[in-house]
Amino acid sequence: MNNNTASRWITLTLLAICAAQASAAQYPDRLVWVFGWNLNRESDVADITRVLETAAKHGINGAVLSAGLDTFSRRTPDYFDRLEQVKKTCDSLNIELIPGVFSIGYAGSLPGVNRNPAEGLPVLVKAWMELAAAMDNVRGFMYTPWQKKYELLGEFGDLIKAQQ
Repeated sequence: MNNNTASRWITLTLLAICAAQASAAQYPDRLVWVFGWNLNRESDVADITRVLETAAKHGINGAVLSAGLDTFSRRTPDYFDRLEQVKKTCDSLNIELIPGVFSIGYAGSLPGVNRNPAEGLPVLVKAWMELAAAMDNVRGFMYTPWQKKYELLGEFGDLIKAQQ
């Protein structure tokens, strides 16, 4: 390989790396809202761990946890042990754990329109991303289920990755 060819390959490789990094950085926050568990039972940790493992497999990099975090003063030591287990799981999966202390509403008006939007999820994600592209300072997207409906989490994460 001559110097000209080697130089072209290096340039193309660097361009490909830069393009990949720019694409991934477009929406650096890909979150899942983890709610519906209060960490009063050991089974809560197992359930949350399953959600986090699914999230990590599909490119989700943050988890907003609202497990009664607004009532720390009334929690038992077992609660804090379980919270620590969730934190360790997040750390091992490279998911940032974000405390959700005060939330208002769940999924806005979507449940009133379609309580099972599986068929429309690709259309919704594409529309959200088009809207986000037209706005300043959008950092990411968050999967916000209601009634512990996490079965679409994997598809959501894959759609976000594919649209970037």
